Amino acid sequence: MVNKELSKYLAKIGSKGGKAAAAGMTKAQRVARARKASRAREVKRMENATMEKITVIDTLHAEAEEWMTASEAATYLKTAPRSLLRLVRDGKLPAYRLSGSKRHTYRFLARDLDAALMGQAVTQ
Repeated sequence: MVNKELSKYLAKIGSKGGKAAAAGMTKAQRVARARKASRAREVKRMENATMEKITVIDTLHAEAEEWMTASEAATYLKTAPRSLLRLVRDGKLPAYRLSGSKRHTYRFLARDLDAALMGQAVTQ
């Protein structure tokens, strides 16, 4: 029975120190060591989750900066805004229509404009 309990605590502790180091400890010491190791793993998990969230936020900010108005997109493509809007109406250029106004208002992504220039299909 004692060996099973010892094995249980050693599994929580991990290989650090091993069975020989844990054999000389009291039960309270083994439990404290297992709790410390558990807290360290939890802190590491939280740090990883935070870094993933930061990466997602950075990606969203990078995508948000790519949005252009019709005049900015026309300047980017070195054409007139009216020509750009004609290409959108003809379906030759991808654009995102904004809601909330009577007039057609479009926004463009730089990657979509680049793909249209290269003649590649744009996937979403």
